[in-house]
Amino acid sequence: MSISNLLGSASGAFVYLAQGRLNISYALFYGLFALLGSYTGVWMVYFLVERYQIRALFVFALTICFVTALGAILYIAIRNTLGVEAAGVGWVFTNICRYVG
Repeated sequence: MSISNLLGSASGAFVYLAQGRLNISYALFYGLFALLGSYTGVWMVYFLVERYQIRALFVFALTICFVTALGAILYIAIRNTLGVEAAGVGWVFTNICRYVG
């Protein structure tokens, strides 16, 4: 799953880079913190599992967290979609990584 996320994110970044729509300083700033957060999370999981030998309980707790997050994301997406449809304003997409200069 992590590899597919990495490849998807990298391919999206390369498309924006090729189109000239990527602000490099933002990409490096957020990429660095994403890398540090990912490394810290993986290290913490391995540390806790090895130290306390609670693989099944830990995996179950992570599963509950992921399912809860997925439910929250779906709820917000459905709520936003219904709100836009009810307002009749149409969809407006903006690029937060656009270079302004």
